[in-house]
Amino acid sequence: MATYNPLSTDEEAQVSFMVGDGDSLRFDAPVPISRPPTSPRDPSYVSAYFLMFVCVSLVGFIHHTEFLHDSFVLYQQAGGWTSMLMVATLFGTVIGLFLMFALYYPPLRELVLQHAIPFSIAVQCVAGAAAYIGLGTQCWPITLLVLGSAACDAVRYTESVEVVAVTEATLELAFEVLGHFDTSLAAALIALGVVQTGLLLWWGVVFVGLLTEVHAAVAVVAMLLLSFAAYWTVQVFRSIVSTVAGACVLWFFLREEGADLQPDRRVSLYMRTALSTSLGSMCKGALLVPISQVVLAAEHWAASPTPPRNIFEKVLRRTVLVVVRPVVDRLRLYSRIVYPIIGTYGQSFQRASVEADSNDGVGIVLGGITNLLLKAVAKGATMVVLLVFAVSGRADPSLPLFLVVSFYLILAGAGLMLNAVRAAVDTFSIAFTANPTVFARLSPVVFHRFVRMREEK
Repeated sequence: MATYNPLSTDEEAQVSFMVGDGDSLRFDAPVPISRPPTSPRDPSYVSAYFLMFVCVSLVGFIHHTEFLHDSFVLYQQAGGWTSMLMVATLFGTVIGLFLMFALYYPPLRELVLQHAIPFSIAVQCVAGAAAYIGLGTQCWPITLLVLGSAACDAVRYTESVEVVAVTEATLELAFEVLGHFDTSLAAALIALGVVQTGLLLWWGVVFVGLLTEVHAAVAVVAMLLLSFAAYWTVQVFRSIVSTVAGACVLWFFLREEGADLQPDRRVSLYMRTALSTSLGSMCKGALLVPISQVVLAAEHWAASPTPPRNIFEKVLRRTVLVVVRPVVDRLRLYSRIVYPIIGTYGQSFQRASVEADSNDGVGIVLGGITNLLLKAVAKGATMVVLLVFAVSGRADPSLPLFLVVSFYLILAGAGLMLNAVRAAVDTFSIAFTANPTVFARLSPVVFHRFVRMREEK
């Protein structure tokens, strides 16, 4: 199996003005796998995940004999809260499928890209004000978080407008490449979405049942355990989706010119790899990558060459740099582009992270706007559903808690499908240097954008 395709003399002349020395080829790249690795990758992490899963299952069997008097949630209301979380989970999956269709269909995609961030900001401002006014002043932390998220979207809104044409071209390229894998990839993503939905439905039942049958003091500890379990589970599924979709995109660019794409075989191979011997790497990445990506994004914003708009932003940037600079070099190894490398080459998480860092695509991922737009779309749709829940909810001290949990469950379902698109866009930062000839031919607009981003870096 060939690795990165060498350029002919004519092809070199065609792209030499766009690609710097050393960027067009990397002959030291590993060979893509043709079957799942025989030995487990990062087995300690998958063991820890299943141990956590067992602990959560055992937590569901905890009972308190006097739960009607001192439980965190009244027993009589358990059915209502369980139904609320179930509806939230199912809504999330449906929203995810609808958003995928909206982004795939060009007229709707253009509409979404134009209004995603303003819509998200408006809905979050309304939700923040509603939380403070409707739920009481004790909910000010929720209001602060929601308004802070809206402020983050507003900061990058101007930048998103300036590159909206590039973002649309990037999404078009992502759907074009993913579309070459036909129904095989769609079926795999839907299957993962169904399994995640089932696990979150089960988690919701355990969550409500536990809070109605234990003392309020014990419930706090139990909520922390269950929240961590939900977070890790959702991130594991996102890492699997990123691996499968990202590896498919990378294989599209790595295969020899004219070679059969083998969509059914490749999707099956990457699914089996992610769910078998590389499942430990999925679990490890689920713990490390999301936190690392937040820190890297903060450092990228703080170190941006764009002048600060005011003295407050200037001080905030300097503060962020002081806080994150000591760890940012280490965390750069744990970026999202590690997933397509794990799937394509079957490497362990640590080895794949070194390969991803040497590719130097992290800066391209951080400098892109596509992820911001995808998150804005998901948050806006989630907040609309949450406002409906809040209006129809009953006056209960535990309502804020269930609104926060519902928000995460809806966002988990909506974000899983969109994660396939984000993974494809992330993988372009590798394909850009792995096979620049094909990349430039498919989308000159995106190729030029990547070249400029590397020059600015």
